[in-house]
This record gives sequence, C-alpha cells and structure tokens, in this order.
Amino acid sequence: MIHGDSALPSDRFDAGNHRTPNWPRRRHYVAAAILFTAVAIYGSLVPFGFEPLGLREAVEQFRHIPRRSLTSGGRADLVANILLSIPISYFWLAVLLVDRRSRLRAAVAVPSVVLFCIALAAALEFTQLWFPFRSVGLNDILAQGIGAVIGTSLWLTVGQDITDWIRTLTPTGRRKTYLDWLLQIYLLWLLVSSLRPLNLTISVSKLVHKYRQGRISLVPFSGMEPGFVLVCEALQNAALFIPVGMLAATWLTPVERPVRRLSTSVVLGGLVVVAIELGQVLVYSRPAATADVITGTLGVLVGAYLTWKWCIRGPDAPTPPPWSTSARRACLWLGLAGLYALVLVVVFCAPFEVLDDRREMWARFDGFFYIPFARHSQGSELYMISDILKKVLFFVPLGAALALAAGALSVPPSIRRIMLAGLVVAAAGFATSIEMVQVVLKDHVPDVTDTMLYTTGAAIGLFVVVRRTRPDQAKG
Repeated sequence: MIHGDSALPSDRFDAGNHRTPNWPRRRHYVAAAILFTAVAIYGSLVPFGFEPLGLREAVEQFRHIPRRSLTSGGRADLVANILLSIPISYFWLAVLLVDRRSRLRAAVAVPSVVLFCIALAAALEFTQLWFPFRSVGLNDILAQGIGAVIGTSLWLTVGQDITDWIRTLTPTGRRKTYLDWLLQIYLLWLLVSSLRPLNLTISVSKLVHKYRQGRISLVPFSGMEPGFVLVCEALQNAALFIPVGMLAATWLTPVERPVRRLSTSVVLGGLVVVAIELGQVLVYSRPAATADVITGTLGVLVGAYLTWKWCIRGPDAPTPPPWSTSARRACLWLGLAGLYALVLVVVFCAPFEVLDDRREMWARFDGFFYIPFARHSQGSELYMISDILKKVLFFVPLGAALALAAGALSVPPSIRRIMLAGLVVAAAGFATSIEMVQVVLKDHVPDVTDTMLYTTGAAIGLFVVVRRTRPDQAKG
C-alpha cells in the first residue's frame, strides 16, 4: 500500500524493531579489502590481451625486468601505484587489528600485510608478461611496497580512532529489507559499469589530451544539439540514478526514522553522482560531463522524493482505506508505471530510425527467437554481467509500481494474487512489445533473452513490494 501523508511512520522500510550494531565492523573492512584488491588485479591486466608464453621464458624475462626512468609518465605511474597500494594495506590491516589492541598481534600483522602487498605486486607484474599490452617494471613493485608501508602506518596511527569516531556518527541501524539489498547491489553495479574498463590515469598530459578531444565537458550540454536525442540521453541518465536516490533516503537509517529528510537524501545521492563523474575523469576511455551530474542529481531527487512521499508500510499498517481512496491511489501508481514505461521505451528503442528493407525486418524477427543468452556468450564476462544487470534492474521499478497499484486496492487476498499474476503477464507482454519494436528499428538487436531479462526485473520488483506489504509478514 502507499501512504500519501507527509508524516513518516517508523515502520516503513523496517523489518521489525531489530537493530544492527554501529558500523564499520570487521566484515565491512573485509569487503573493502577484497574490493580494492580486486580493483588492483583487474586494473593491472585490463584490456586482457593474452598471448601465450612459456613459463621458463617468463621467469627469465621477469629476472631482468627493467627499472623505468622517472619521466613525467613514469612519475605519474609511480604515484598511481603508491596510491593503489595504500587502501589495500590499510583495509587488510584493519581486518586483522580492528577492535584488537594487542601490540604482539600488531607486530605480526604489520609485516605480514606489507609482505602480502609486495607479493601481490610482484605476482601481478609477473602475470603481466602474458599480457603484452601492459608494461612491466621494477618501479611498480617498489611503489606498491611504499604504499603498503604508508597504508599500514596510517592504520596504526589513526585507524582505530577513525573507526570509533565513525561509529559515534552512524546510528544503530534497522535490519535490512530485500529492497535495501537490491538497492545496494544496484549501486555496486552502477559503480562497476560506470568506471570500466578501469584504465585509470593521473597523467596531466593524458587528461589534457582527453579534455581537448572533448571527452571532458565542463559546460553543461555543450557540444550537444538540442532535440529528441538529447532528451532521451538526459532521461536515461536520470533514470539510472533514481535507485541511488532511494538508497540515499534509507541507507543506514535508524528504526526511529527509517527515511531521511529529502534535502539530506539529495545531498548524499548527489555526492555519489559527483564521485562517479570524477572517477570517469580519471578513467581515460570514459567521457565525463557536468551535464551528467545535473541529470543524475535530478534522478536522485526523483528517487528520494518517491521514497520519502510513498514508503512501504510495515506489518502494523492500519485498516485499508475505502474503495474511493484506494482506487485513486491505484490509479496514481498505474499512472507512474505508465510514465516509467514510456521512459523504458525511450531507453531501449532510441534512436527511432526505421528500417526500409522488409527482408531485413523478417530476418531480424527470426533472430528474435535465437538461443537464449547465446549472443551474450560472444562478449566478455564483465560485459555479459553488466548488460544482464542493466536490463533486469531497469524493469524493477516498473514491477514495484504495478505491485503498489495492486496493493492500494481493497480487494480480497485471492483476487489480489490473481491481479499480481496478471501484472506479471502484462509486464512480459510489454517487454515483448519493446523487442518487437526493435525489429523495425536500426541499431537494435531484438532478442528473446532481453524479454526474459525484462520480465525477470519486473517480477523482482513486484515480489519485493508484495513481500514487504503482505499482512501476514509478521507471522511468517
């Protein structure tokens, strides 16, 4: 059900009056350490241009790896490797020492982490011999060793104090719901997809070259002709950040106030937008534009407002409203679902350039029934995962809006279940319609796999809302 009042009852986005301890805790540091280690591994091997090489030959080459001269590019690489190793060593030492103040334990943990970081750097440099697109040098190992010393020193100096200070600022949180987990997974996917292929650079000359090529746009919407394509791109970027606004409104909120103020939510979500765009500045192959910051922040505003205005009720919700009121709310959610459906049509069908060749249309129609996921197997694993998540997550809000429309009606549970099943079928029909439109449009590939992914996303959104609003939740 939805609730249009401005007051926010404490049971929204709450799975019972259960609290979780303040963060960060050890498992948070484990996740951060694994994440930064994975980033280092990925960034050291991208673009994965593998070439066979014998082990003996590789060992011989590694024994004679050069020490590059510290030119402007060499100094930038040196600084980049130092900065890369600092968070890795900091977080791994945090895993071993957080809330443990034993000097003996620290005396063992510090050299272990430093040696681990040096060994990781040496292993990555050795592995790069099979990827000739990457340069191998002794400087990289030395730089990451320096970064490891700096990172461990930072933890020993201020690590535990910073942890304790952050815990005083973070409230004792409520228990996470399915929606919380989905939004966090979405944010992780958005970060990965926005920063891949992670070919980072801090070289001033490369950044200047990127700016001169027009891939860093400081003036909003400059170099873009106003028109339908511009509107489509703006809507697509805004839609990507609607879930970020929802997460900003509910992430780490206490039981007493499960939804933040609208202004605070927009500021937090806007910081995520700015951070992603600044990250894209340092990824050499990714364009960065202030226009994306504006449209992304607007998407955050929409997501935060919808979460603040119409939050999911908990198990202690009052008696359903009369039919007239519930019908109006159902129509409201159906209207929002319809508007979002138009956004999906724009996202997945633009630009609308119609084919002239009927034979090609029929060939594309036959290609729609191609083996599911066969086309995804032709690309890299990262592209496959990113594409699947994009298509699934784009349809999650549609399913959620449809479920909220059904939940707003005062009907018996048996009829509501039939309505929900019908809504899933309707979402599948809408997904198929999008692919059928792509049959007659250029620059699109109709595929039954996409229909399956769209329908799965809508079903997930519907399931999450139904799970949170069913009356017997407390008993189950």
